[in-house]
Amino acid sequence: MESGRSLRSLPSIGVATRFALLLAALGCGTAGAAEVSASPPDGLRVGKIRIQNGDVFDTERTDENRALYRLANRWHYRTRRGVIRESLLFAEGDAFDPRLLEESARLLRTYRFLGDVQIDAAPPRDGVVDIDVRTRDVWSLNPGVSFGRNGGDNSYSFELQELNLFGRGIELDIDYSSNVDRSGVSMQMMNPHAFAPHNELELFYGDNSDGNRWRARFERPFYALDVRQAFGVDIDDFNQRASVYQRGEIVDQYLQEQRVGRAWFGTSAGLVDGWVSRWSVGLAIDRHRFQSDPLGTGAAPLPSDRDLRYPFLQLEAIEDDYRVWENRNQIGRSEDVLLGTQLNLMLGWASPSLGSDRQALIYRLGAKRGFPIDHEKTLLLGIDLSGRREGSRGADELLHLEAQYFHPLSERNLVFSRLQADLGRALSFDQRLLLGGDNGLRGFPLRYQGGHKRVLYTLEHRYFSNWYPFRLFRVGAAAFLDVGRAWGDDGLANDEDRWLSNIGVGLRLGNTRSALGSVVHIDLAAPLNRPNDVDSMQLVVEVRRAF
Repeated sequence: MESGRSLRSLPSIGVATRFALLLAALGCGTAGAAEVSASPPDGLRVGKIRIQNGDVFDTERTDENRALYRLANRWHYRTRRGVIRESLLFAEGDAFDPRLLEESARLLRTYRFLGDVQIDAAPPRDGVVDIDVRTRDVWSLNPGVSFGRNGGDNSYSFELQELNLFGRGIELDIDYSSNVDRSGVSMQMMNPHAFAPHNELELFYGDNSDGNRWRARFERPFYALDVRQAFGVDIDDFNQRASVYQRGEIVDQYLQEQRVGRAWFGTSAGLVDGWVSRWSVGLAIDRHRFQSDPLGTGAAPLPSDRDLRYPFLQLEAIEDDYRVWENRNQIGRSEDVLLGTQLNLMLGWASPSLGSDRQALIYRLGAKRGFPIDHEKTLLLGIDLSGRREGSRGADELLHLEAQYFHPLSERNLVFSRLQADLGRALSFDQRLLLGGDNGLRGFPLRYQGGHKRVLYTLEHRYFSNWYPFRLFRVGAAAFLDVGRAWGDDGLANDEDRWLSNIGVGLRLGNTRSALGSVVHIDLAAPLNRPNDVDSMQLVVEVRRAF
């Protein structure tokens, strides 16, 4: 797909599928599929589903038919057809619905071990529509060393990671990592089809220099728009040493223990007139305990303990308006984005009768929507509000506002801007807002400013080149400006709350052959209004999921 195509294009559906759509528009009735509440063409049913699961390199291409690429294919377990088949939202014999082809392609693209996904419908014949599903694997074994640098501090890891174990879609990760906060060994396993299709099982354990962490999750999520029931249970337990930063330096430390978890069940009427509404009920625990650290200085206030246990009710509404992008946040990869309205509301009630240490109303509400301004330009807006009401006063209340604007100048040039604002009130000290080289202000040390309010604006000119060295990674570049500020009395004496800004340039390496699905950032950033304790140039090397 070319990056200059309309956002309304559907690259996951081929010409034959469009032909079937045309037939439906010319006068077919409706019939309900087993999992669908939409309106498929009357009488048409899914025939054979032909799955072509391609290897990492296509050796039928002369530029990929090389000894190294053939060796990589031999050492790679290709994704099993059964994994792909059980991920599809349709089966042989179901009523044919073109919408499910598009949504199935979108679902398959969420799997990190798959690169290209193409689903096409053949022209109808005798009331039957055969489906061709074509996928292309990416390299899923990641042994080796990784290195990163931002905010003037280094991080590194040694890991053995397999994201598609024996071609079954199972992720297994053994890792030793070291960063500015801690070092340690961790093990993680995630199975997206545990015991049955779409049942997700995740297990994690980490033994760190300052504590340990374990996490378990088993759920059947709302994995598609027309899913009628979902459930889940998860728990995350850890203890660690938390460091307090000011002007990029550690000024205090304290010990933290946390246990959070949920058990929930959800139901939905499915997709009705282009909208999905989902209701969920459940029980949650949110416990945080803090202690003074013998290594601490006492410069920062110790956060107050909190123990919240509460039932909750959640409502989610989604408008079915997905688009497919390329060369926006990734290089040479299809990107699925929801431009329709998305609303979320959660209410919970904590009470001492349930084991809580206080009585409180817990709330969270959010809204997102995309606005196509013309053929290509797009504005994405989002708002989130969360916190607690404890009697007549609020606690840990946070309002987050975000706007992103994409303005393509040509097929390979894009102007991107983003404005983020976080406004907190009565935040616990462990919830203080930080700003620095590790979260968007690339010309400054990490966690340089802190407070209860934060604003960050980013302006980037992104260039997506056609250079594809060795057909392993795609190359891009960026020139950027960051402007931000974090301020507000958070209990820590703070003499640095002015507006900060930096300019910079960077190289982007899009990893198109690996299941890591990442973009390597190599940036040089220079602060414009440089304080005396900040270097004149910052080198930022990091791996991110986006451009």
